[in-house]
Amino acid sequence: MCERTSCDKCKKPTWIGCGQHIEQALAGVPQEDRCQCPGIFSRVKTWFGFK
Repeated sequence: MCERTSCDKCKKPTWIGCGQHIEQALAGVPQEDRCQCPGIFSRVKTWFGFK
């Protein structure tokens, strides 16, 4: 299960957990108010050549 947390860098709401319940964890938080910092998934995609 995912849960809401705050980003260490920008302090905006983000999530931790399995990734299957992101919308539930961030319910009520507009998309533009959510953390947009690159996370581990972004780095992993880059390592494997995806953009």
